[in-house]
Amino acid sequence: FCSGKVFYELHHACNARRVDGSIVLARVEQLAPFPSLEVALCAGRHPEAELIWVQEEPKNMGAWSFVEPRFRSTLKTLLE
Repeated sequence: FCSGKVFYELHHACNARRVDGSIVLARVEQLAPFPSLEVALCAGRHPEAELIWVQEEPKNMGAWSFVEPRFRSTLKTLLE
């Protein structure tokens, strides 16, 4: 999962390295209100996947501080 232009950088890197299907990218278009349903649906399509958040900024400067509690809550609900 990511937001913003880093998606395109990741997409091009995956294509260049031909990681065909072993990495799935999901771009979160809008952070507020947080798209819990969309995140849950996307994560549910890949139940064995390791889910991570990617951002260009350092941890304390990017969207992660806002996204983390919502991301964790959404995934916790999905696992119940």
